[in-house]
Amino acid sequence: MKPTNRKDDYISTLYTTKNNQSKYSILLSPSDIGVRLNQGRNGTRFAPEALLNTFGKLNKYDLDIESIKVHQVSNQQDERIDFEKSQIKETLLIEKNLAEHKTIHIGGGHDHVYPLIKAISRDKAVETIHIINIDAHLDTRVDTFRHSGTPFRDADQINTKKINLYQFGIHRYANSELTRTELCHINMQVCSDLSFLKDIKPGQKDVLIISLDADALDSSVMEAVSAVNHDGVSKSEISSIMNYCLNLNCKKVFGIYEYNPVFDNLSQKGARYLASLIYKFITND
Repeated sequence: MKPTNRKDDYISTLYTTKNNQSKYSILLSPSDIGVRLNQGRNGTRFAPEALLNTFGKLNKYDLDIESIKVHQVSNQQDERIDFEKSQIKETLLIEKNLAEHKTIHIGGGHDHVYPLIKAISRDKAVETIHIINIDAHLDTRVDTFRHSGTPFRDADQINTKKINLYQFGIHRYANSELTRTELCHINMQVCSDLSFLKDIKPGQKDVLIISLDADALDSSVMEAVSAVNHDGVSKSEISSIMNYCLNLNCKKVFGIYEYNPVFDNLSQKGARYLASLIYKFITND
């Protein structure tokens, strides 16, 4: 996976396809401004490059590398100047570069899932958006400004598509009562076990987003986050969610957020695990 056209501007195409049609897209949002606005640890901006490099070391076998296109869709400097304006730009770039089949979005902070949802909502062909948020936090904070703790409260303002949000891995002690206030337009369910999966039956015109906030994962799997989780989601639970979703007949997006490579250990176990999920999502293996 050797870069062919790496730049510091908005779109950095690392792979090109012969006919400019991509079955798979990897979108990179290398910014942690939203995390720091939420008083999180500095360093998640390095996650996209770290995970892409780790993914690049995996054997691809029959996977056609030319079918994968990689684009940078956010800019740290722009977010520092005007965070909300930069989210508008990110939305437009995500909309432009969504893949025909499967898209992977790598942050940065969880604030980047809001431009993703908004970009998908702008597609007139999409009927319903189903979101599985695997997280220790609801990320529905009621605040006067946007950051990594507000993306689903922000998305609730879109109100152009039916959105079903399933929250899994949530800890009550990690969420204030105010975050649990009902959303106006998004149908949100807080799920205590995996039985919610049977309720997700998207049609062919629907889009399914799997949003993984790395701090949902148990500390035995993931230490490289702002809030290490002593009682987090297990690898077997993640595997069950992925297996179920990959068998659904609809367009799919897999987002990974809040991984901080600065705090990974020397074995890079966090990066290796997340890269294996990217591999599984693309190959169904």
